[in-house]
Amino acid sequence: MHSAQSTPEDHAFDGRVVVCGVVDSVREPERFTFGRYEYPSMVPLEIQHRIMDMTRAVMQQIGFIHGPFNAEFFYDHVWLLEINPLANQSHADLFHGCTVSLTSRQWWIWQWDACHGRCRGTGSEA
Repeated sequence: MHSAQSTPEDHAFDGRVVVCGVVDSVREPERFTFGRYEYPSMVPLEIQHRIMDMTRAVMQQIGFIHGPFNAEFFYDHVWLLEINPLANQSHADLFHGCTVSLTSRQWWIWQWDACHGRCRGTGSEA
């Protein structure tokens, strides 16, 4: 299947899902192989909001209340591909104003700060 992908980087705290940013997975031209990540997302905002709404609904449905996670979507039809119950450190260097080389604990602290407006990205609630 050849489809465009986007991944909201998120965390949940007391059941509230916060999206820190949406990252696109760009494929190599004329291939099915992964090429690079892009941030900020170039996906239309309407689709990003649908992805965020679906993310919130799924995470509430499964009862995920605390911790970092990301959810990968095919966005041409807004299909959920997978949920990863961890912060994706590969996306760390895409978010400006924060340390690039992070330990898991530093990543969690950065993600919390970024989602609450302490870094350049202000984050948005899903």
